[in-house]
Formats: sequence, structure tokens, C-alpha cells
Amino acid sequence: MAKFTLDEDDDALVDFLLIGISSHAKIYRLCWSLNQVMRLKLANTNKPIEIIDNRKKIKLVFDVYNYPDEETRIDFYLMPNKHANGFLLPELKHIDYLMMLKENLLVNTDDVIGKLRLSDQVLTAFEINTQEVRSIENLLF
Repeated sequence: MAKFTLDEDDDALVDFLLIGISSHAKIYRLCWSLNQVMRLKLANTNKPIEIIDNRKKIKLVFDVYNYPDEETRIDFYLMPNKHANGFLLPELKHIDYLMMLKENLLVNTDDVIGKLRLSDQVLTAFEINTQEVRSIENLLF
């Protein structure tokens, strides 16, 4: 399997904040709950992330839900980390879902995490340091 590593010069490619979410809910139920609690309108983009696992010779498909909030100027993306045959970010196997925040990187992530935790579908939520994630290229779309 070909390896892709980010050089220090490639840090500019990672232009988002990442939050890990633990939840037992299905993604559609989690989206509904987050839409209610955070006043979002997360909807399926119909442009899933596709990853080829050459070792297992399979293609993994991860749905992506998005809501561009014009008031806060944040693009919210929600995607599952787990698939029946693998993970979007394999080194973070303990995380069920990933929330990516794009555009307005000056947002207070503690506020977003606090709002996420208000959902009865969220067990816990926490910020992920993108510089420590080896497979971060899976999220570059």
C-alpha cells in the first residue's frame, strides 16, 4: 500500500478543526439530534468519502453530512469513523463519528463541544489534534 505523509510544508493542507464524537446512535439519528440541539441543518452531501484498502482489497465508503452556517461562517461536516470493514481514521478506532469544522478556524471549539454534549445521543466529544493523526489525508476533500 502506498504511504502518504504530510510534510511540514503540507500543514497548510489541513485547514480544519476536528472533533471526535462517541455515540451509540445511527448517523441519521445523531444528525437529527445535533440539528435540534445546535440549530444546524446537517444533510447528506451525496458525495461520500471512498477509501481503497489495498490490503483487504475492498473499498470503504463513508457518508458525509454537511451544513454551511452562514451566520458563524463555519462549514460543519459530520461523518462516521467506523465501517463494517474498517475505519476512516484507523488510529482513532475508539471514535464513532468525526465532526470537521472548516472556514472559520477562529471558532471556540470548547463552545462547539459544549453544544455537542447537550445532545442525548452524544456520550462524549473532544478535540482531536490533526497533527498527530497519521491518516489525516483521508479527510482532505
